Amino acid sequence: MTNFKTSFILLILLASIGISCGLGSRVTGEEEPTPLSRLEATATPAPTESVSTTEAPPAPTPTSAPATPAAAAVNRLPIESIVQIWTLDADGELMWSGSGSIISADGYILTNAHVVLADKYYDVYGLLVALTGAEDEPPKPTYQAETIIFDEDLDLAIIRVVTDLDGNSLDYAVLNLPILELGNSDEVGLGASLRIIGYPGIGGETITLTGGEVAGFTSETGVKGRAYIKTSATIAGGNSGGAGIDAEGRLIGVPTQLGYGGDDDIVDCRVLADTNNDGVVDGNDACIPTGGFINALRPINLAKPLIQRAFGGETMAQATPSPTEAAREPISLPDNAGQVLFEDDFSTDKGVWGVIDNLSIKDNQFSFRVEEASDYIWSTFGGDYDDVDYQVDTRKLGGPDNNSFGQIFRFQDADNFYAYEISSDGFYLVSKKEDGSWSTLIPWTASPLINKGGENQIAVIAQSDQFSFLINGVQVDTTRDSSFSGGSLGLLVSSYDEADVAIAFDNVLVRVPGGQREIAAPTGMDAAGAALTFQDDFSSPDPNWNLESGNGVERGVEDGELSLRVVDAQTDAWSTYSSANLSDVIVEVDARKAAGPDMNNYGVLCRYKDPDNFYFLQLGSDGTYAISRYLDGEGKMLVDWAKSSAINTGEGVNHIRVECVGNTLSLYINDTLLTSVVDDGLHQGQIALGLGTYDEGNVEIRFDNLTLKTSGGSVSGGGVLFADDFANNAAEWTEGASDNSRYVIEDGEYYLSVLSDQYMIWARSNQDWEDVIVEVDARQVEGPADNEYGLICRYQDADNFYQLSVSGDGFYRLVMWSDAAFQELLPWERSSAINQNGETNRLRAVCDGSRLSLAVNGQTLFDLTDATLPLNGDAGMHLGTFAEGGVTLAFDDFAISNAQ
Repeated sequence: MTNFKTSFILLILLASIGISCGLGSRVTGEEEPTPLSRLEATATPAPTESVSTTEAPPAPTPTSAPATPAAAAVNRLPIESIVQIWTLDADGELMWSGSGSIISADGYILTNAHVVLADKYYDVYGLLVALTGAEDEPPKPTYQAETIIFDEDLDLAIIRVVTDLDGNSLDYAVLNLPILELGNSDEVGLGASLRIIGYPGIGGETITLTGGEVAGFTSETGVKGRAYIKTSATIAGGNSGGAGIDAEGRLIGVPTQLGYGGDDDIVDCRVLADTNNDGVVDGNDACIPTGGFINALRPINLAKPLIQRAFGGETMAQATPSPTEAAREPISLPDNAGQVLFEDDFSTDKGVWGVIDNLSIKDNQFSFRVEEASDYIWSTFGGDYDDVDYQVDTRKLGGPDNNSFGQIFRFQDADNFYAYEISSDGFYLVSKKEDGSWSTLIPWTASPLINKGGENQIAVIAQSDQFSFLINGVQVDTTRDSSFSGGSLGLLVSSYDEADVAIAFDNVLVRVPGGQREIAAPTGMDAAGAALTFQDDFSSPDPNWNLESGNGVERGVEDGELSLRVVDAQTDAWSTYSSANLSDVIVEVDARKAAGPDMNNYGVLCRYKDPDNFYFLQLGSDGTYAISRYLDGEGKMLVDWAKSSAINTGEGVNHIRVECVGNTLSLYINDTLLTSVVDDGLHQGQIALGLGTYDEGNVEIRFDNLTLKTSGGSVSGGGVLFADDFANNAAEWTEGASDNSRYVIEDGEYYLSVLSDQYMIWARSNQDWEDVIVEVDARQVEGPADNEYGLICRYQDADNFYQLSVSGDGFYRLVMWSDAAFQELLPWERSSAINQNGETNRLRAVCDGSRLSLAVNGQTLFDLTDATLPLNGDAGMHLGTFAEGGVTLAFDDFAISNAQ
């Protein structure tokens, strides 16, 4: 189906719903085709293992699940490896079903996450697995199962059978279930034969086969290479989670209907059969496709890291981040912390590197050139290094951006080492080669810190079994592995589907961990230009601070300091400052320990929403520091505890500087930048001062000379004027429903739904603003991607306002309504900055004088001027539909701030 975007819209007002917070509605009319064609991403094949270069390891590729003992025959149909999965309610009754593929003889099954996880309306209390016996017989319910691990972003999950139907435990050693062999989805080409096997909502109770071809590939923000395989094979409800197999009977992809990043919505999909067996054909039954339309599969290579984690014993419980302030052992700082162990600026060839063809040391750099596609080259230097801080500068000299290059560490031999790589198209990867087999420790992950196609500094800090990875001075990830305790270091470059990859390395520096890293402050808010919003020398109590005492926590202001005292062990406490929610902040404060053991943690909280949601940038009186996050009550260490000589221990005063700017969190102690990390879990909130205890209590920390600066994003000039995280409806946003729309505040989000086609609604703050910045998080919950949502400003009435829009399929535009006349100031254009497939977009509109600009996820899409409407008015959010209704958007962290 060809997408259409509305060009002209006729105004109509809803009289049936009130406008307590500025509710508006529109009916849309005449359409014209979208001017831009849809784009398809180029596939990113993994490099092969069979290369001739003897000095270099291959770029890591995911490891397959165990294969069947014999090679699959051409046209083989492995129906015995396909299962039907039913979810169970609290009473053990069947709810919905999907399909799955057996990937190990001891009971692991691959499926879609949405097949086995609870949805907004129903909890899942159990899983029933039915095995396929014969192609003309219904599957036989055989096992109960549990979800082991899942990735909702990829819509993939691993479950495992755990008992028989009577609840008896299984003996995995003798289970011996039939395995579906895993293929390589990067090797599948356009036009290749593809068959879909599963249990759809049509075709009766028996297993169903449909066939087609590979019709193309699509990309997705945050996914490297092929995000979806498009196919002409029909996929119906119930087939989700099943098998897309090639001609050799190998699993190539997992069918899903949740979204594929393609051009068209599903068409000719109708409720025609009683798929849920309730005796009625109605809207509760599965949508049945009746035409030959494009569907999608998640490539199996995206599932392989998840499979490895499941096979490695990781479960949902283990995957849940550890508590933010879990007990920790004292950290010893080496006497020689920061000592340089090796360095090379390549001004001369020191003779320590392995140099082969296409490697050269000249012009003050170490140059690598990979002349063939799907090839690689590497070099190491001698020595045995265990715990190291190893960094290097990198620069792309030529060739495609679809490449990979980086560091080798703890190298034992050609079959045993770790590798940390980035790519010029903005991804990073951590992998391990052990006994000649590759496994993925951290899969390809997108990072905005990477200068695409340009210069980047990368670093790995390896301490015991803990590894931290940095890009341009900012920590991007951590992992643990104990396979290798030491070894040599080296450099690596790989090509993929295109040849002639050229990379230069410079300024290799290897040090003992624990020293001060010479890294520049991350870009973001300009500290010199930040506005001083608040300061407190605690000469007298400020009622905006929480100074209540009780439950073993003492808070107060005395002798010109704010005092926090925690009496009990294993207890956290903080004092929040009541203010409008803030996004980008710089907080500075002096702090000292007044009493208690040195094993403690104290510091600054930012983006504090409630006790279950905040960041904590902290240090300990024993000279340690860390950054942690609570999100929906689950804690995670973003930067694990490390030690720094920059911290004054014991009762010494430490000057703390915390920057929470965009998605980057930075911690300075005594004017030294200790660490920075990227995280996008929280966007705004209050600030607080915090303290925690470990095995001993009676710790007192005193704070003084606090300053708060705000600038940039949601806070600038006069700061936040209006903010709402929708934890409740204190702001009295409109809630209610009509035949065409619905408005609900629930679970900390504001849901706007347009039920009809060709319809538009909005919600606004019901206040008058002049020059402002308007921000909000927006996430599509359901409905077609051919929609329109975003922000409005300069709202005079229902006939006069500006509309700054994006769409679920990745487009944006600027519209003005003037005296009820529709005018497209900027027609629809496409941007890769817009997240699709239900991912959150942070929208930022600037309405400053005649200036109108829109940024999405930190990238400016347009910056124009128009002075037609008055330079004041209300602001809010909007949502509209085109050819189809049924669209729901969830909005959160709405803020209006001063643009001056």
